[in-house]
Amino acid sequence: AKPKKKKKSVSFKKTEQTVDAAATVKRVCAILKSSARTNAAKASKALAMLATLAGVDGGVTEETAPLYVDALRSFAASGAVSDGLVGPLGDAVEALGKADRSCFGVDDRVQVATWRLSLRTARTLRETDDTYDFCAAMKRVHKAVEALGVDESDAAVQRRDAIVHCLKSGWAAYESKPWAKTPVEAAVLACAERRHLFSEAQRTRIDRLTTQVKSKQRGLCRV
Repeated sequence: AKPKKKKKSVSFKKTEQTVDAAATVKRVCAILKSSARTNAAKASKALAMLATLAGVDGGVTEETAPLYVDALRSFAASGAVSDGLVGPLGDAVEALGKADRSCFGVDDRVQVATWRLSLRTARTLRETDDTYDFCAAMKRVHKAVEALGVDESDAAVQRRDAIVHCLKSGWAAYESKPWAKTPVEAAVLACAERRHLFSEAQRTRIDRLTTQVKSKQRGLCRV
């Protein structure tokens, strides 16, 4: 008689699958870089995926943080961001901004903060009708102004651009909403005190806003 074959035991125990987070981030970053200006739909999906990856617990580490920033830096440098991609890009930047700051190098941390100003903060100042959201956004601008120093690095130049962009974004609310008056004036006057740190073109814009703010203040004093 032939010997009976032993039946293989089947286990239904759960097995842990190891996911290489860094490899996943690398793949998505590569997709974003390759589709930045050639395929808006693909770029939008890649940005959404980066926002999701960065938003999960442990999604941003010392290893992956530079990958995110380099991909977004390449994307931003490839030309003007289309209207359809501003939202997804802002979501990705916001997710990085909420991650553990210690994961980023100093330059990358400044870069992410600058992107948050020029994207999410500026958008809030333009679009919100909520007093709290507007004042919180303008407070971030004011703090960014107070943190300025003599610095001509690319990151510092971008940061000053972002600040002026935020002032312009909040100006419509300043002219139409009474509750926007105080935070906008505080940020504008803070810029005026540090006008020597800005470029010639930026100073012209700041001087114009400062003149309008002081004119309004004098007008109110005369009433």
